[in-house]
Amino acid sequence: MAAKWIESADRKTSCARCKALIEVGQRFYFLRRGTYLCELCGSIAEHEQPEVGEVESGVLKDLDELPDEAAERTLAKLMLHTARRIDNGDVADRDIASLLKELRQMSSQLKLDFPPEPEEDDTEKSRKRRERMLMMDDYDR
Repeated sequence: MAAKWIESADRKTSCARCKALIEVGQRFYFLRRGTYLCELCGSIAEHEQPEVGEVESGVLKDLDELPDEAAERTLAKLMLHTARRIDNGDVADRDIASLLKELRQMSSQLKLDFPPEPEEDDTEKSRKRRERMLMMDDYDR
């Protein structure tokens, strides 16, 4: 669930940032599950960059290991969306394990679709050097 304004509180609570009391019927900002902000703190939070949580930062590191075009794939975007939902507490605790399993499967699929380039060994370097030399010989003729 994305952050949003709630027009009328149905019970008393307090702002998670400044601890001001949010009265019944007062407008407040729902940042994420269990995090409610008064109008002042909510208007500030509305314009802030969202925090990168632990799961999302892990997904970003995994995506950094893949080629750039992998991050543009639907699977990569779904991984980030799922990670943000877990970090924001938008999913029930009982669903986290299955979502993490999905993240692992999506990550594995992206790694299959975009395998890392093999490191060059001495044989490969020699082959490339030989090809360059042969090309130069053809150019000289």
